[in-house]
Amino acid sequence: MGRKKTKAEMQLEKSGYKSGKLRADKERGKERDAEKKEWGAEMKDKIKELRAKAEAKLDKKIENLQRESGGDLKVLHELRVHQIELEMQNEELSISQKQLEDSRTRYSDLYDFAPVGYVTIDQRGLIIEANLTVCQMLGIERTRLIHKPFHLFVSRETKDEFYKHHRHAMTPGTAQTCQVEIIRRKNGQDKFYAQLESAPVLDTNENVICCRTIVTDITEQKKIEHMMETIRQQTVNEKNRLAAIMESLPVGIAIVNEKGGNYECNSAFEKVWGSPPTPAHGFMDFAKCKAWWVNTGEALKSEEWASSQALLKGKTVMGQLLKIQRFDGREAYVLNSAAPIFNTEGKVIGSVVAMLDITKQTKVEEALTASRSQLQSIIDNTEPIVYMFDLEEKFILANKSLAKLVNSTPEKMIGKRRQEFMDLETALAHEANDQKVVKEGRANAFEEYGTFNGKNITFLTSKVPIRDAKGNIYAVAGISADITDRKEMEETIKRETSRFAILSQVASNLLGSRKPQEVLNELCVKVMNYLESDIFINFFYDAEKKMLRLNACAGVTKEIEKSLYWLDLGDAVCGNVAKDGKRVVIENIEANDPRTGPLGQLGIEAYACHPIIARGKVIGTLAFGTKKKTKFSEDDLAMMKTVTDQIAVAMERVQAEDDIRRNMDEMRRFNEAMIDREMRMVDLKREINELCLSTGKEKRYVLDFSRHKGPLLFKEPPLAADSRKS
Repeated sequence: MGRKKTKAEMQLEKSGYKSGKLRADKERGKERDAEKKEWGAEMKDKIKELRAKAEAKLDKKIENLQRESGGDLKVLHELRVHQIELEMQNEELSISQKQLEDSRTRYSDLYDFAPVGYVTIDQRGLIIEANLTVCQMLGIERTRLIHKPFHLFVSRETKDEFYKHHRHAMTPGTAQTCQVEIIRRKNGQDKFYAQLESAPVLDTNENVICCRTIVTDITEQKKIEHMMETIRQQTVNEKNRLAAIMESLPVGIAIVNEKGGNYECNSAFEKVWGSPPTPAHGFMDFAKCKAWWVNTGEALKSEEWASSQALLKGKTVMGQLLKIQRFDGREAYVLNSAAPIFNTEGKVIGSVVAMLDITKQTKVEEALTASRSQLQSIIDNTEPIVYMFDLEEKFILANKSLAKLVNSTPEKMIGKRRQEFMDLETALAHEANDQKVVKEGRANAFEEYGTFNGKNITFLTSKVPIRDAKGNIYAVAGISADITDRKEMEETIKRETSRFAILSQVASNLLGSRKPQEVLNELCVKVMNYLESDIFINFFYDAEKKMLRLNACAGVTKEIEKSLYWLDLGDAVCGNVAKDGKRVVIENIEANDPRTGPLGQLGIEAYACHPIIARGKVIGTLAFGTKKKTKFSEDDLAMMKTVTDQIAVAMERVQAEDDIRRNMDEMRRFNEAMIDREMRMVDLKREINELCLSTGKEKRYVLDFSRHKGPLLFKEPPLAADSRKS
């Protein structure tokens, strides 16, 4: 498919078509004159033919009459022939008249509904004919337009141009063209530019009696011409500005082509090298420029120059710290940087080289530190958008980050206001901050907002007034950083902090209570408020009645609370959850939904119920409902699940503590029995030792209580040989 034409191109084509309309009308006028002459010749031939036919018809009658009346019938013959001729001519004229009427109707439609306006103006400047198109242009009915002076519709500023045009158009010769400003009579305020193309109309004596004029609306064409002139002026201004900036910079600036040749540089660049650089035709010619790396002392290769890297790899190289040998033989220290130049297709077509002479600095290390600080500052300000507005809120500076954000280019943004690139409300809010900075005369910081490419963005903006040499503020500069992700993170952290605090409190209160079910009401109300829900209901299973018993609730009426106090397994949502042990979530609930039971009276839009499972068994349910939204988010459901699990853990803890308490009682009784047994064994062994001593033998058992804090332990010493024998 071919490229779609722009509106401007279509308008120019339309204007070109209209400008040739007058010439086409002149050609058609000549063709009509030729047709009239041809038609006259045809009518003469038809008259001769009709006369011959009439004579033929009367031949027989005349012969009979001649026999009867003799030669006196010649006059009668002529009269009769003439009569027949008139009758046949009348018939032919009727047919021709109908054809002319049809042709006139067709030409009238073409005239009235032509895409351009047609008027006929007499010598006094009065409109004597006009088509419907020009009536619509002028905003007046045709009956009121006829015999009106055309200059009434011409603005005061262009009347002289019209008078001159009309005067020349009423002179025999070539067609005349001019451009005037037309005022619509409908409201007297609406104006448009029109091109008038007039040609004189001559009578039979070659005298001009009026002129026919084509009126073409060229407002869009004028806008395009103005826009093109503005762009041309901006281009020239930018070119001159760039040349002036390059020459005024204290940094050496050079521009090279895609091959690395054809130097264009400012005087500062020549000063860095001590004289104009030698001509270069490519990368290899860089070897003529001698340089060394300061850090290593190694010679710089041709492909290592910043400009070579920019051209070969299409990347920006910042702050090469080099020692160079100037063309006059002296040495100098420089910071060398380069950036690639891309065309509209993204192809590298050259590079810009910046070289800063730092020879006068006392230490190379200090120069390196300063350059790093400077480069870091540049890097930090590359991603945020940077701009400057004059006091009329028109762009005088915009960086690529801003242009990319609004789908434009820095060049197209210069001289235009914000509302041409963003919605009016956002633009006015940002302009209000500019005006505040100008009014206060000092820098200020703002949080600004806007929607770009369908995304809501929050900016942290710093704005500062720019003053001229006299101290007068003439512009406002700003740097805006996108902090959308940070703001979203802050909101997420805030919400997560709140969630963590609630869960911590729930866990703390549940774990610190001997009866968790008694503190659920207060805790679940806090969870309900966090979830922006309207009700919560908590049931616990009663093993004796084999039913669910209402333990805690909020947001329901007393009647509903009373009706829900006992709930059978399998009834309503909570009964089914307790029966099946699975979560149930209901969304987009309609009024009187049977699944929600009596809760349907409350206008609940979404409802979620989780089972409370402890030791593999369902011991209850916890449900939340909301009137504010038709569904719960995944975070909401996760919060409900966490709270439900904490309740289950607390209930399991209580059961476990009860089990541990029972086990501790059994262990205590067992320990007491064991201690009693050990004490009896000690007494027995003491008696045996005493008996051994009384018989002159060594103690059989060693009783050592000093090393043991727990149950008593006894060691059997190795028996002596005689004792073993005995």
